[in-house]
Amino acid sequence: MKLKRSNDRKTANLANAKGDASKIKNSFGLPAGREFSCPGETNFCGSICYGKRIENYLPSVRRVLQHNWDLLKDASQGDMFLLLRDMIAEFDTECDKHDAPKFFRISWDGDFFSVPYARAWAAVVREFPNIQFWAYTRNHRAAAVLSDENLPNLALYFSADPDNQKVAARLRKDKGVKVATLHTTFEEAKSLHMDITGSRVGKCPEVNGSIPLITEKGGACMTCGLCPLGKTDITFATTGR
Repeated sequence: MKLKRSNDRKTANLANAKGDASKIKNSFGLPAGREFSCPGETNFCGSICYGKRIENYLPSVRRVLQHNWDLLKDASQGDMFLLLRDMIAEFDTECDKHDAPKFFRISWDGDFFSVPYARAWAAVVREFPNIQFWAYTRNHRAAAVLSDENLPNLALYFSADPDNQKVAARLRKDKGVKVATLHTTFEEAKSLHMDITGSRVGKCPEVNGSIPLITEKGGACMTCGLCPLGKTDITFATTGR
């Protein structure tokens, strides 16, 4: 059996002619929650998780995520690598077919659920240097492992919120990991991010309403480029303001 990729309009590396849907599945997800793939879930993120909301009202999406989870949760690191490698190889071929830019979002839903899983992804990222990957994680152990791999084609962010800011600060200090900070408003996120990193930070322009979710040129993440390329820290607001 094979792992299944997901369509995500925000991350779309190639859109249809109408500019309202992705033509290539360039993201991968697992079920969210502590009981599944999110060992670093905080009370804050768990209470507002968009992934869980999507899973609840779109059974077809939930089935895809559960399929992936069933294949990976008990697999060895070597078997996880093979499953992930084959999935990314298909993505690579599809991008060549459509002459599409090669950007892939790891964990649009769910997270790195273990260190072996993170290491399996690291091996896959290293095997495909022509693909730019990006990911956010609340698993501090996975973040440390992936940071130590020094992968030039992986933009890695630790997802910070009011419940895990001390962990985020340690990762920033010890590993230099970029931080994506979430709070209720952008002003609160900005203040929290300053407490964590001591640095100024910008807002996600799609959440802020500055750019559309998707156009005929691709998804908002492609339009912006900050997170996929790991250019800078970023903030998100649950209220969008």
